[in-house]
Amino acid sequence: MENQERIWQLDAPEYVGGVFSCAAYNDGADVSFAPESETSRLQVISNTNAEEFAAYKMLLEKNGYQNTFSNEINGNLFVEYKKGDSLIYAYFNPCVMEARVIVDTASMPVKDFGYTYVPKDGEASTFYQYALVYDPAGNGGGKFSDGKHTNSGTFCIIHLADNSVILIDGGYSVQATPEISAGVMQFLREITGIQAPEKVRVASIFISHGHNDHKGNIMNLVYHHADELIIERAMYNFPSVEFPGGGGKPFAEFGKNFIEKFPNVKFLKPHTGEKFMLADMQIEVVTTHEDRVNPETGKSDLIDYNATSTVLKLTFGKRTFMALADWGGNWTCAIHENEMAAYRGEEAKLLGMYRDEKGEYPFLKADVVQVAHHAINDWMEKVYQTIDADYAFIAQADVRYDQMAHGCYRRVVDQLRAIGIPDQRIYFEGRRTHALTFNQDGTVTHSSTPIRCFNDYYLGLLEKFEPFCADQD
Repeated sequence: MENQERIWQLDAPEYVGGVFSCAAYNDGADVSFAPESETSRLQVISNTNAEEFAAYKMLLEKNGYQNTFSNEINGNLFVEYKKGDSLIYAYFNPCVMEARVIVDTASMPVKDFGYTYVPKDGEASTFYQYALVYDPAGNGGGKFSDGKHTNSGTFCIIHLADNSVILIDGGYSVQATPEISAGVMQFLREITGIQAPEKVRVASIFISHGHNDHKGNIMNLVYHHADELIIERAMYNFPSVEFPGGGGKPFAEFGKNFIEKFPNVKFLKPHTGEKFMLADMQIEVVTTHEDRVNPETGKSDLIDYNATSTVLKLTFGKRTFMALADWGGNWTCAIHENEMAAYRGEEAKLLGMYRDEKGEYPFLKADVVQVAHHAINDWMEKVYQTIDADYAFIAQADVRYDQMAHGCYRRVVDQLRAIGIPDQRIYFEGRRTHALTFNQDGTVTHSSTPIRCFNDYYLGLLEKFEPFCADQD
């Protein structure tokens, strides 16, 4: 590696100090998902320090760039600069003495993306884990074990206090048939109270990563219900289509359709350390695939596309929610030693970035956790201990503990129980739409409604299994 030339490769002022990665990382596409839009680039600078990072900020300002965003978390420094159409996002991690500089050709500035709303008396935000059809016992290994149902996929909806909604991911094709998506549209009208022909306002869509089980209902709503929706924003940060295992043609087709139907949509490619508001909810970007770009090669250290998931921390007034998506990767019994080493590298990077001087992780603490990768893993015990939540959502079949098909599901439940989450507050997605309302006084209210299935065969399968917990508050 020493024989490779370390030169500055970004269309931005050159960083002074440290050691450059050998290559600039292809940081993926814009809102369209089109390969030709993959013009954003990232370069890593290792062996640098806070003084050199501060000097780089001054250099940007000397070259006419205006600071549009700054944030600090446990000594990690995050900044955004803009000059004309050029947007630069940079951050410094003192734990490993590395800086990352991103020339972002896809996003608008953070300050122009979000908006604020102060809830009136009685108004609150609600998070819904929308019920989807699964293989009832969790069989499938990501496949359709009975030819009809899978053990993956997720779809979540946030109803904000200003009566807009956020749509997160969307489920697999079997979980997002036209009939099911029509039911989703009906559900959106019910929770907002907006009747046709008035349109439902979508403050933003968010797709955590480019796997097909995280797109179905959002895509169907855009394809078949665009005339019933106002979609104001979109946010997602996918690696290049060259990265194996995700993205691809379905997302490019969706992106083209999406921008044709919503040409004025605001787009943000989330970067680690960003913080902004959508109505009364604060969003903080905890980690993205950009954090795992190798400081020497300039290539990704990730070997599992699930780990490219963008992790968000959501704050509703006095309560916090850690949305892990599929960041956790696969289950231990099915991975090789080198893969486990890669997962531990992700864990070390995450915990190292947010560990404070006392060796604690206050930033990662949350009241609610979205369990990673549909509980198809069992190696993340330390992560769950760090988050230390009181409530958990699991995008997986809702069946009794001893009826679960895989031991990894039971081990994840055991890990949640060990940090003090009772079964009554572990909510599965395969039978009921579970919701948590975050009230202004800090209290949390749970509610649920039966699955909108449109599938008698699936309902018949459910009758063969008991729910995980029949006594949920």
